[in-house]
Amino acid sequence: ANSPHIPAVLSEPTSQDVYLFSSLYHQRVLTLSANMDWQQVEMVLVSASYAYRPGDDDILQQVFQFTESDAAPQRFSADQLDPQRLSVDLEIWFTYQPGRQGDKPEYVQTSTVQDDIDIANLN
Repeated sequence: ANSPHIPAVLSEPTSQDVYLFSSLYHQRVLTLSANMDWQQVEMVLVSASYAYRPGDDDILQQVFQFTESDAAPQRFSADQLDPQRLSVDLEIWFTYQPGRQGDKPEYVQTSTVQDDIDIANLN
């Protein structure tokens, strides 16, 4: 699932699994923008991951896509159990217009503790 929330288990006898997405947790919000040169870049994919607890399994993840026709900022929001845990890891894939890549990267990994980031600054 592409929902960055911690599943809550409902302790009621039902014949199916029920997930409640709780807004009880403070949210770690990161606004992603991609002010790209769309003459050069065709598409940007961003995978945002937030480790809400120490350990490899406790990660909330969401994937975002930016194109020239869908370039508006997008918001990553995940349950934040620990107010000290701010870092969001980003994996970014750039797809270029034919012949326009030059020496630009296809893939960038970074992390941020900020509340907003412009992907174009990593290109």
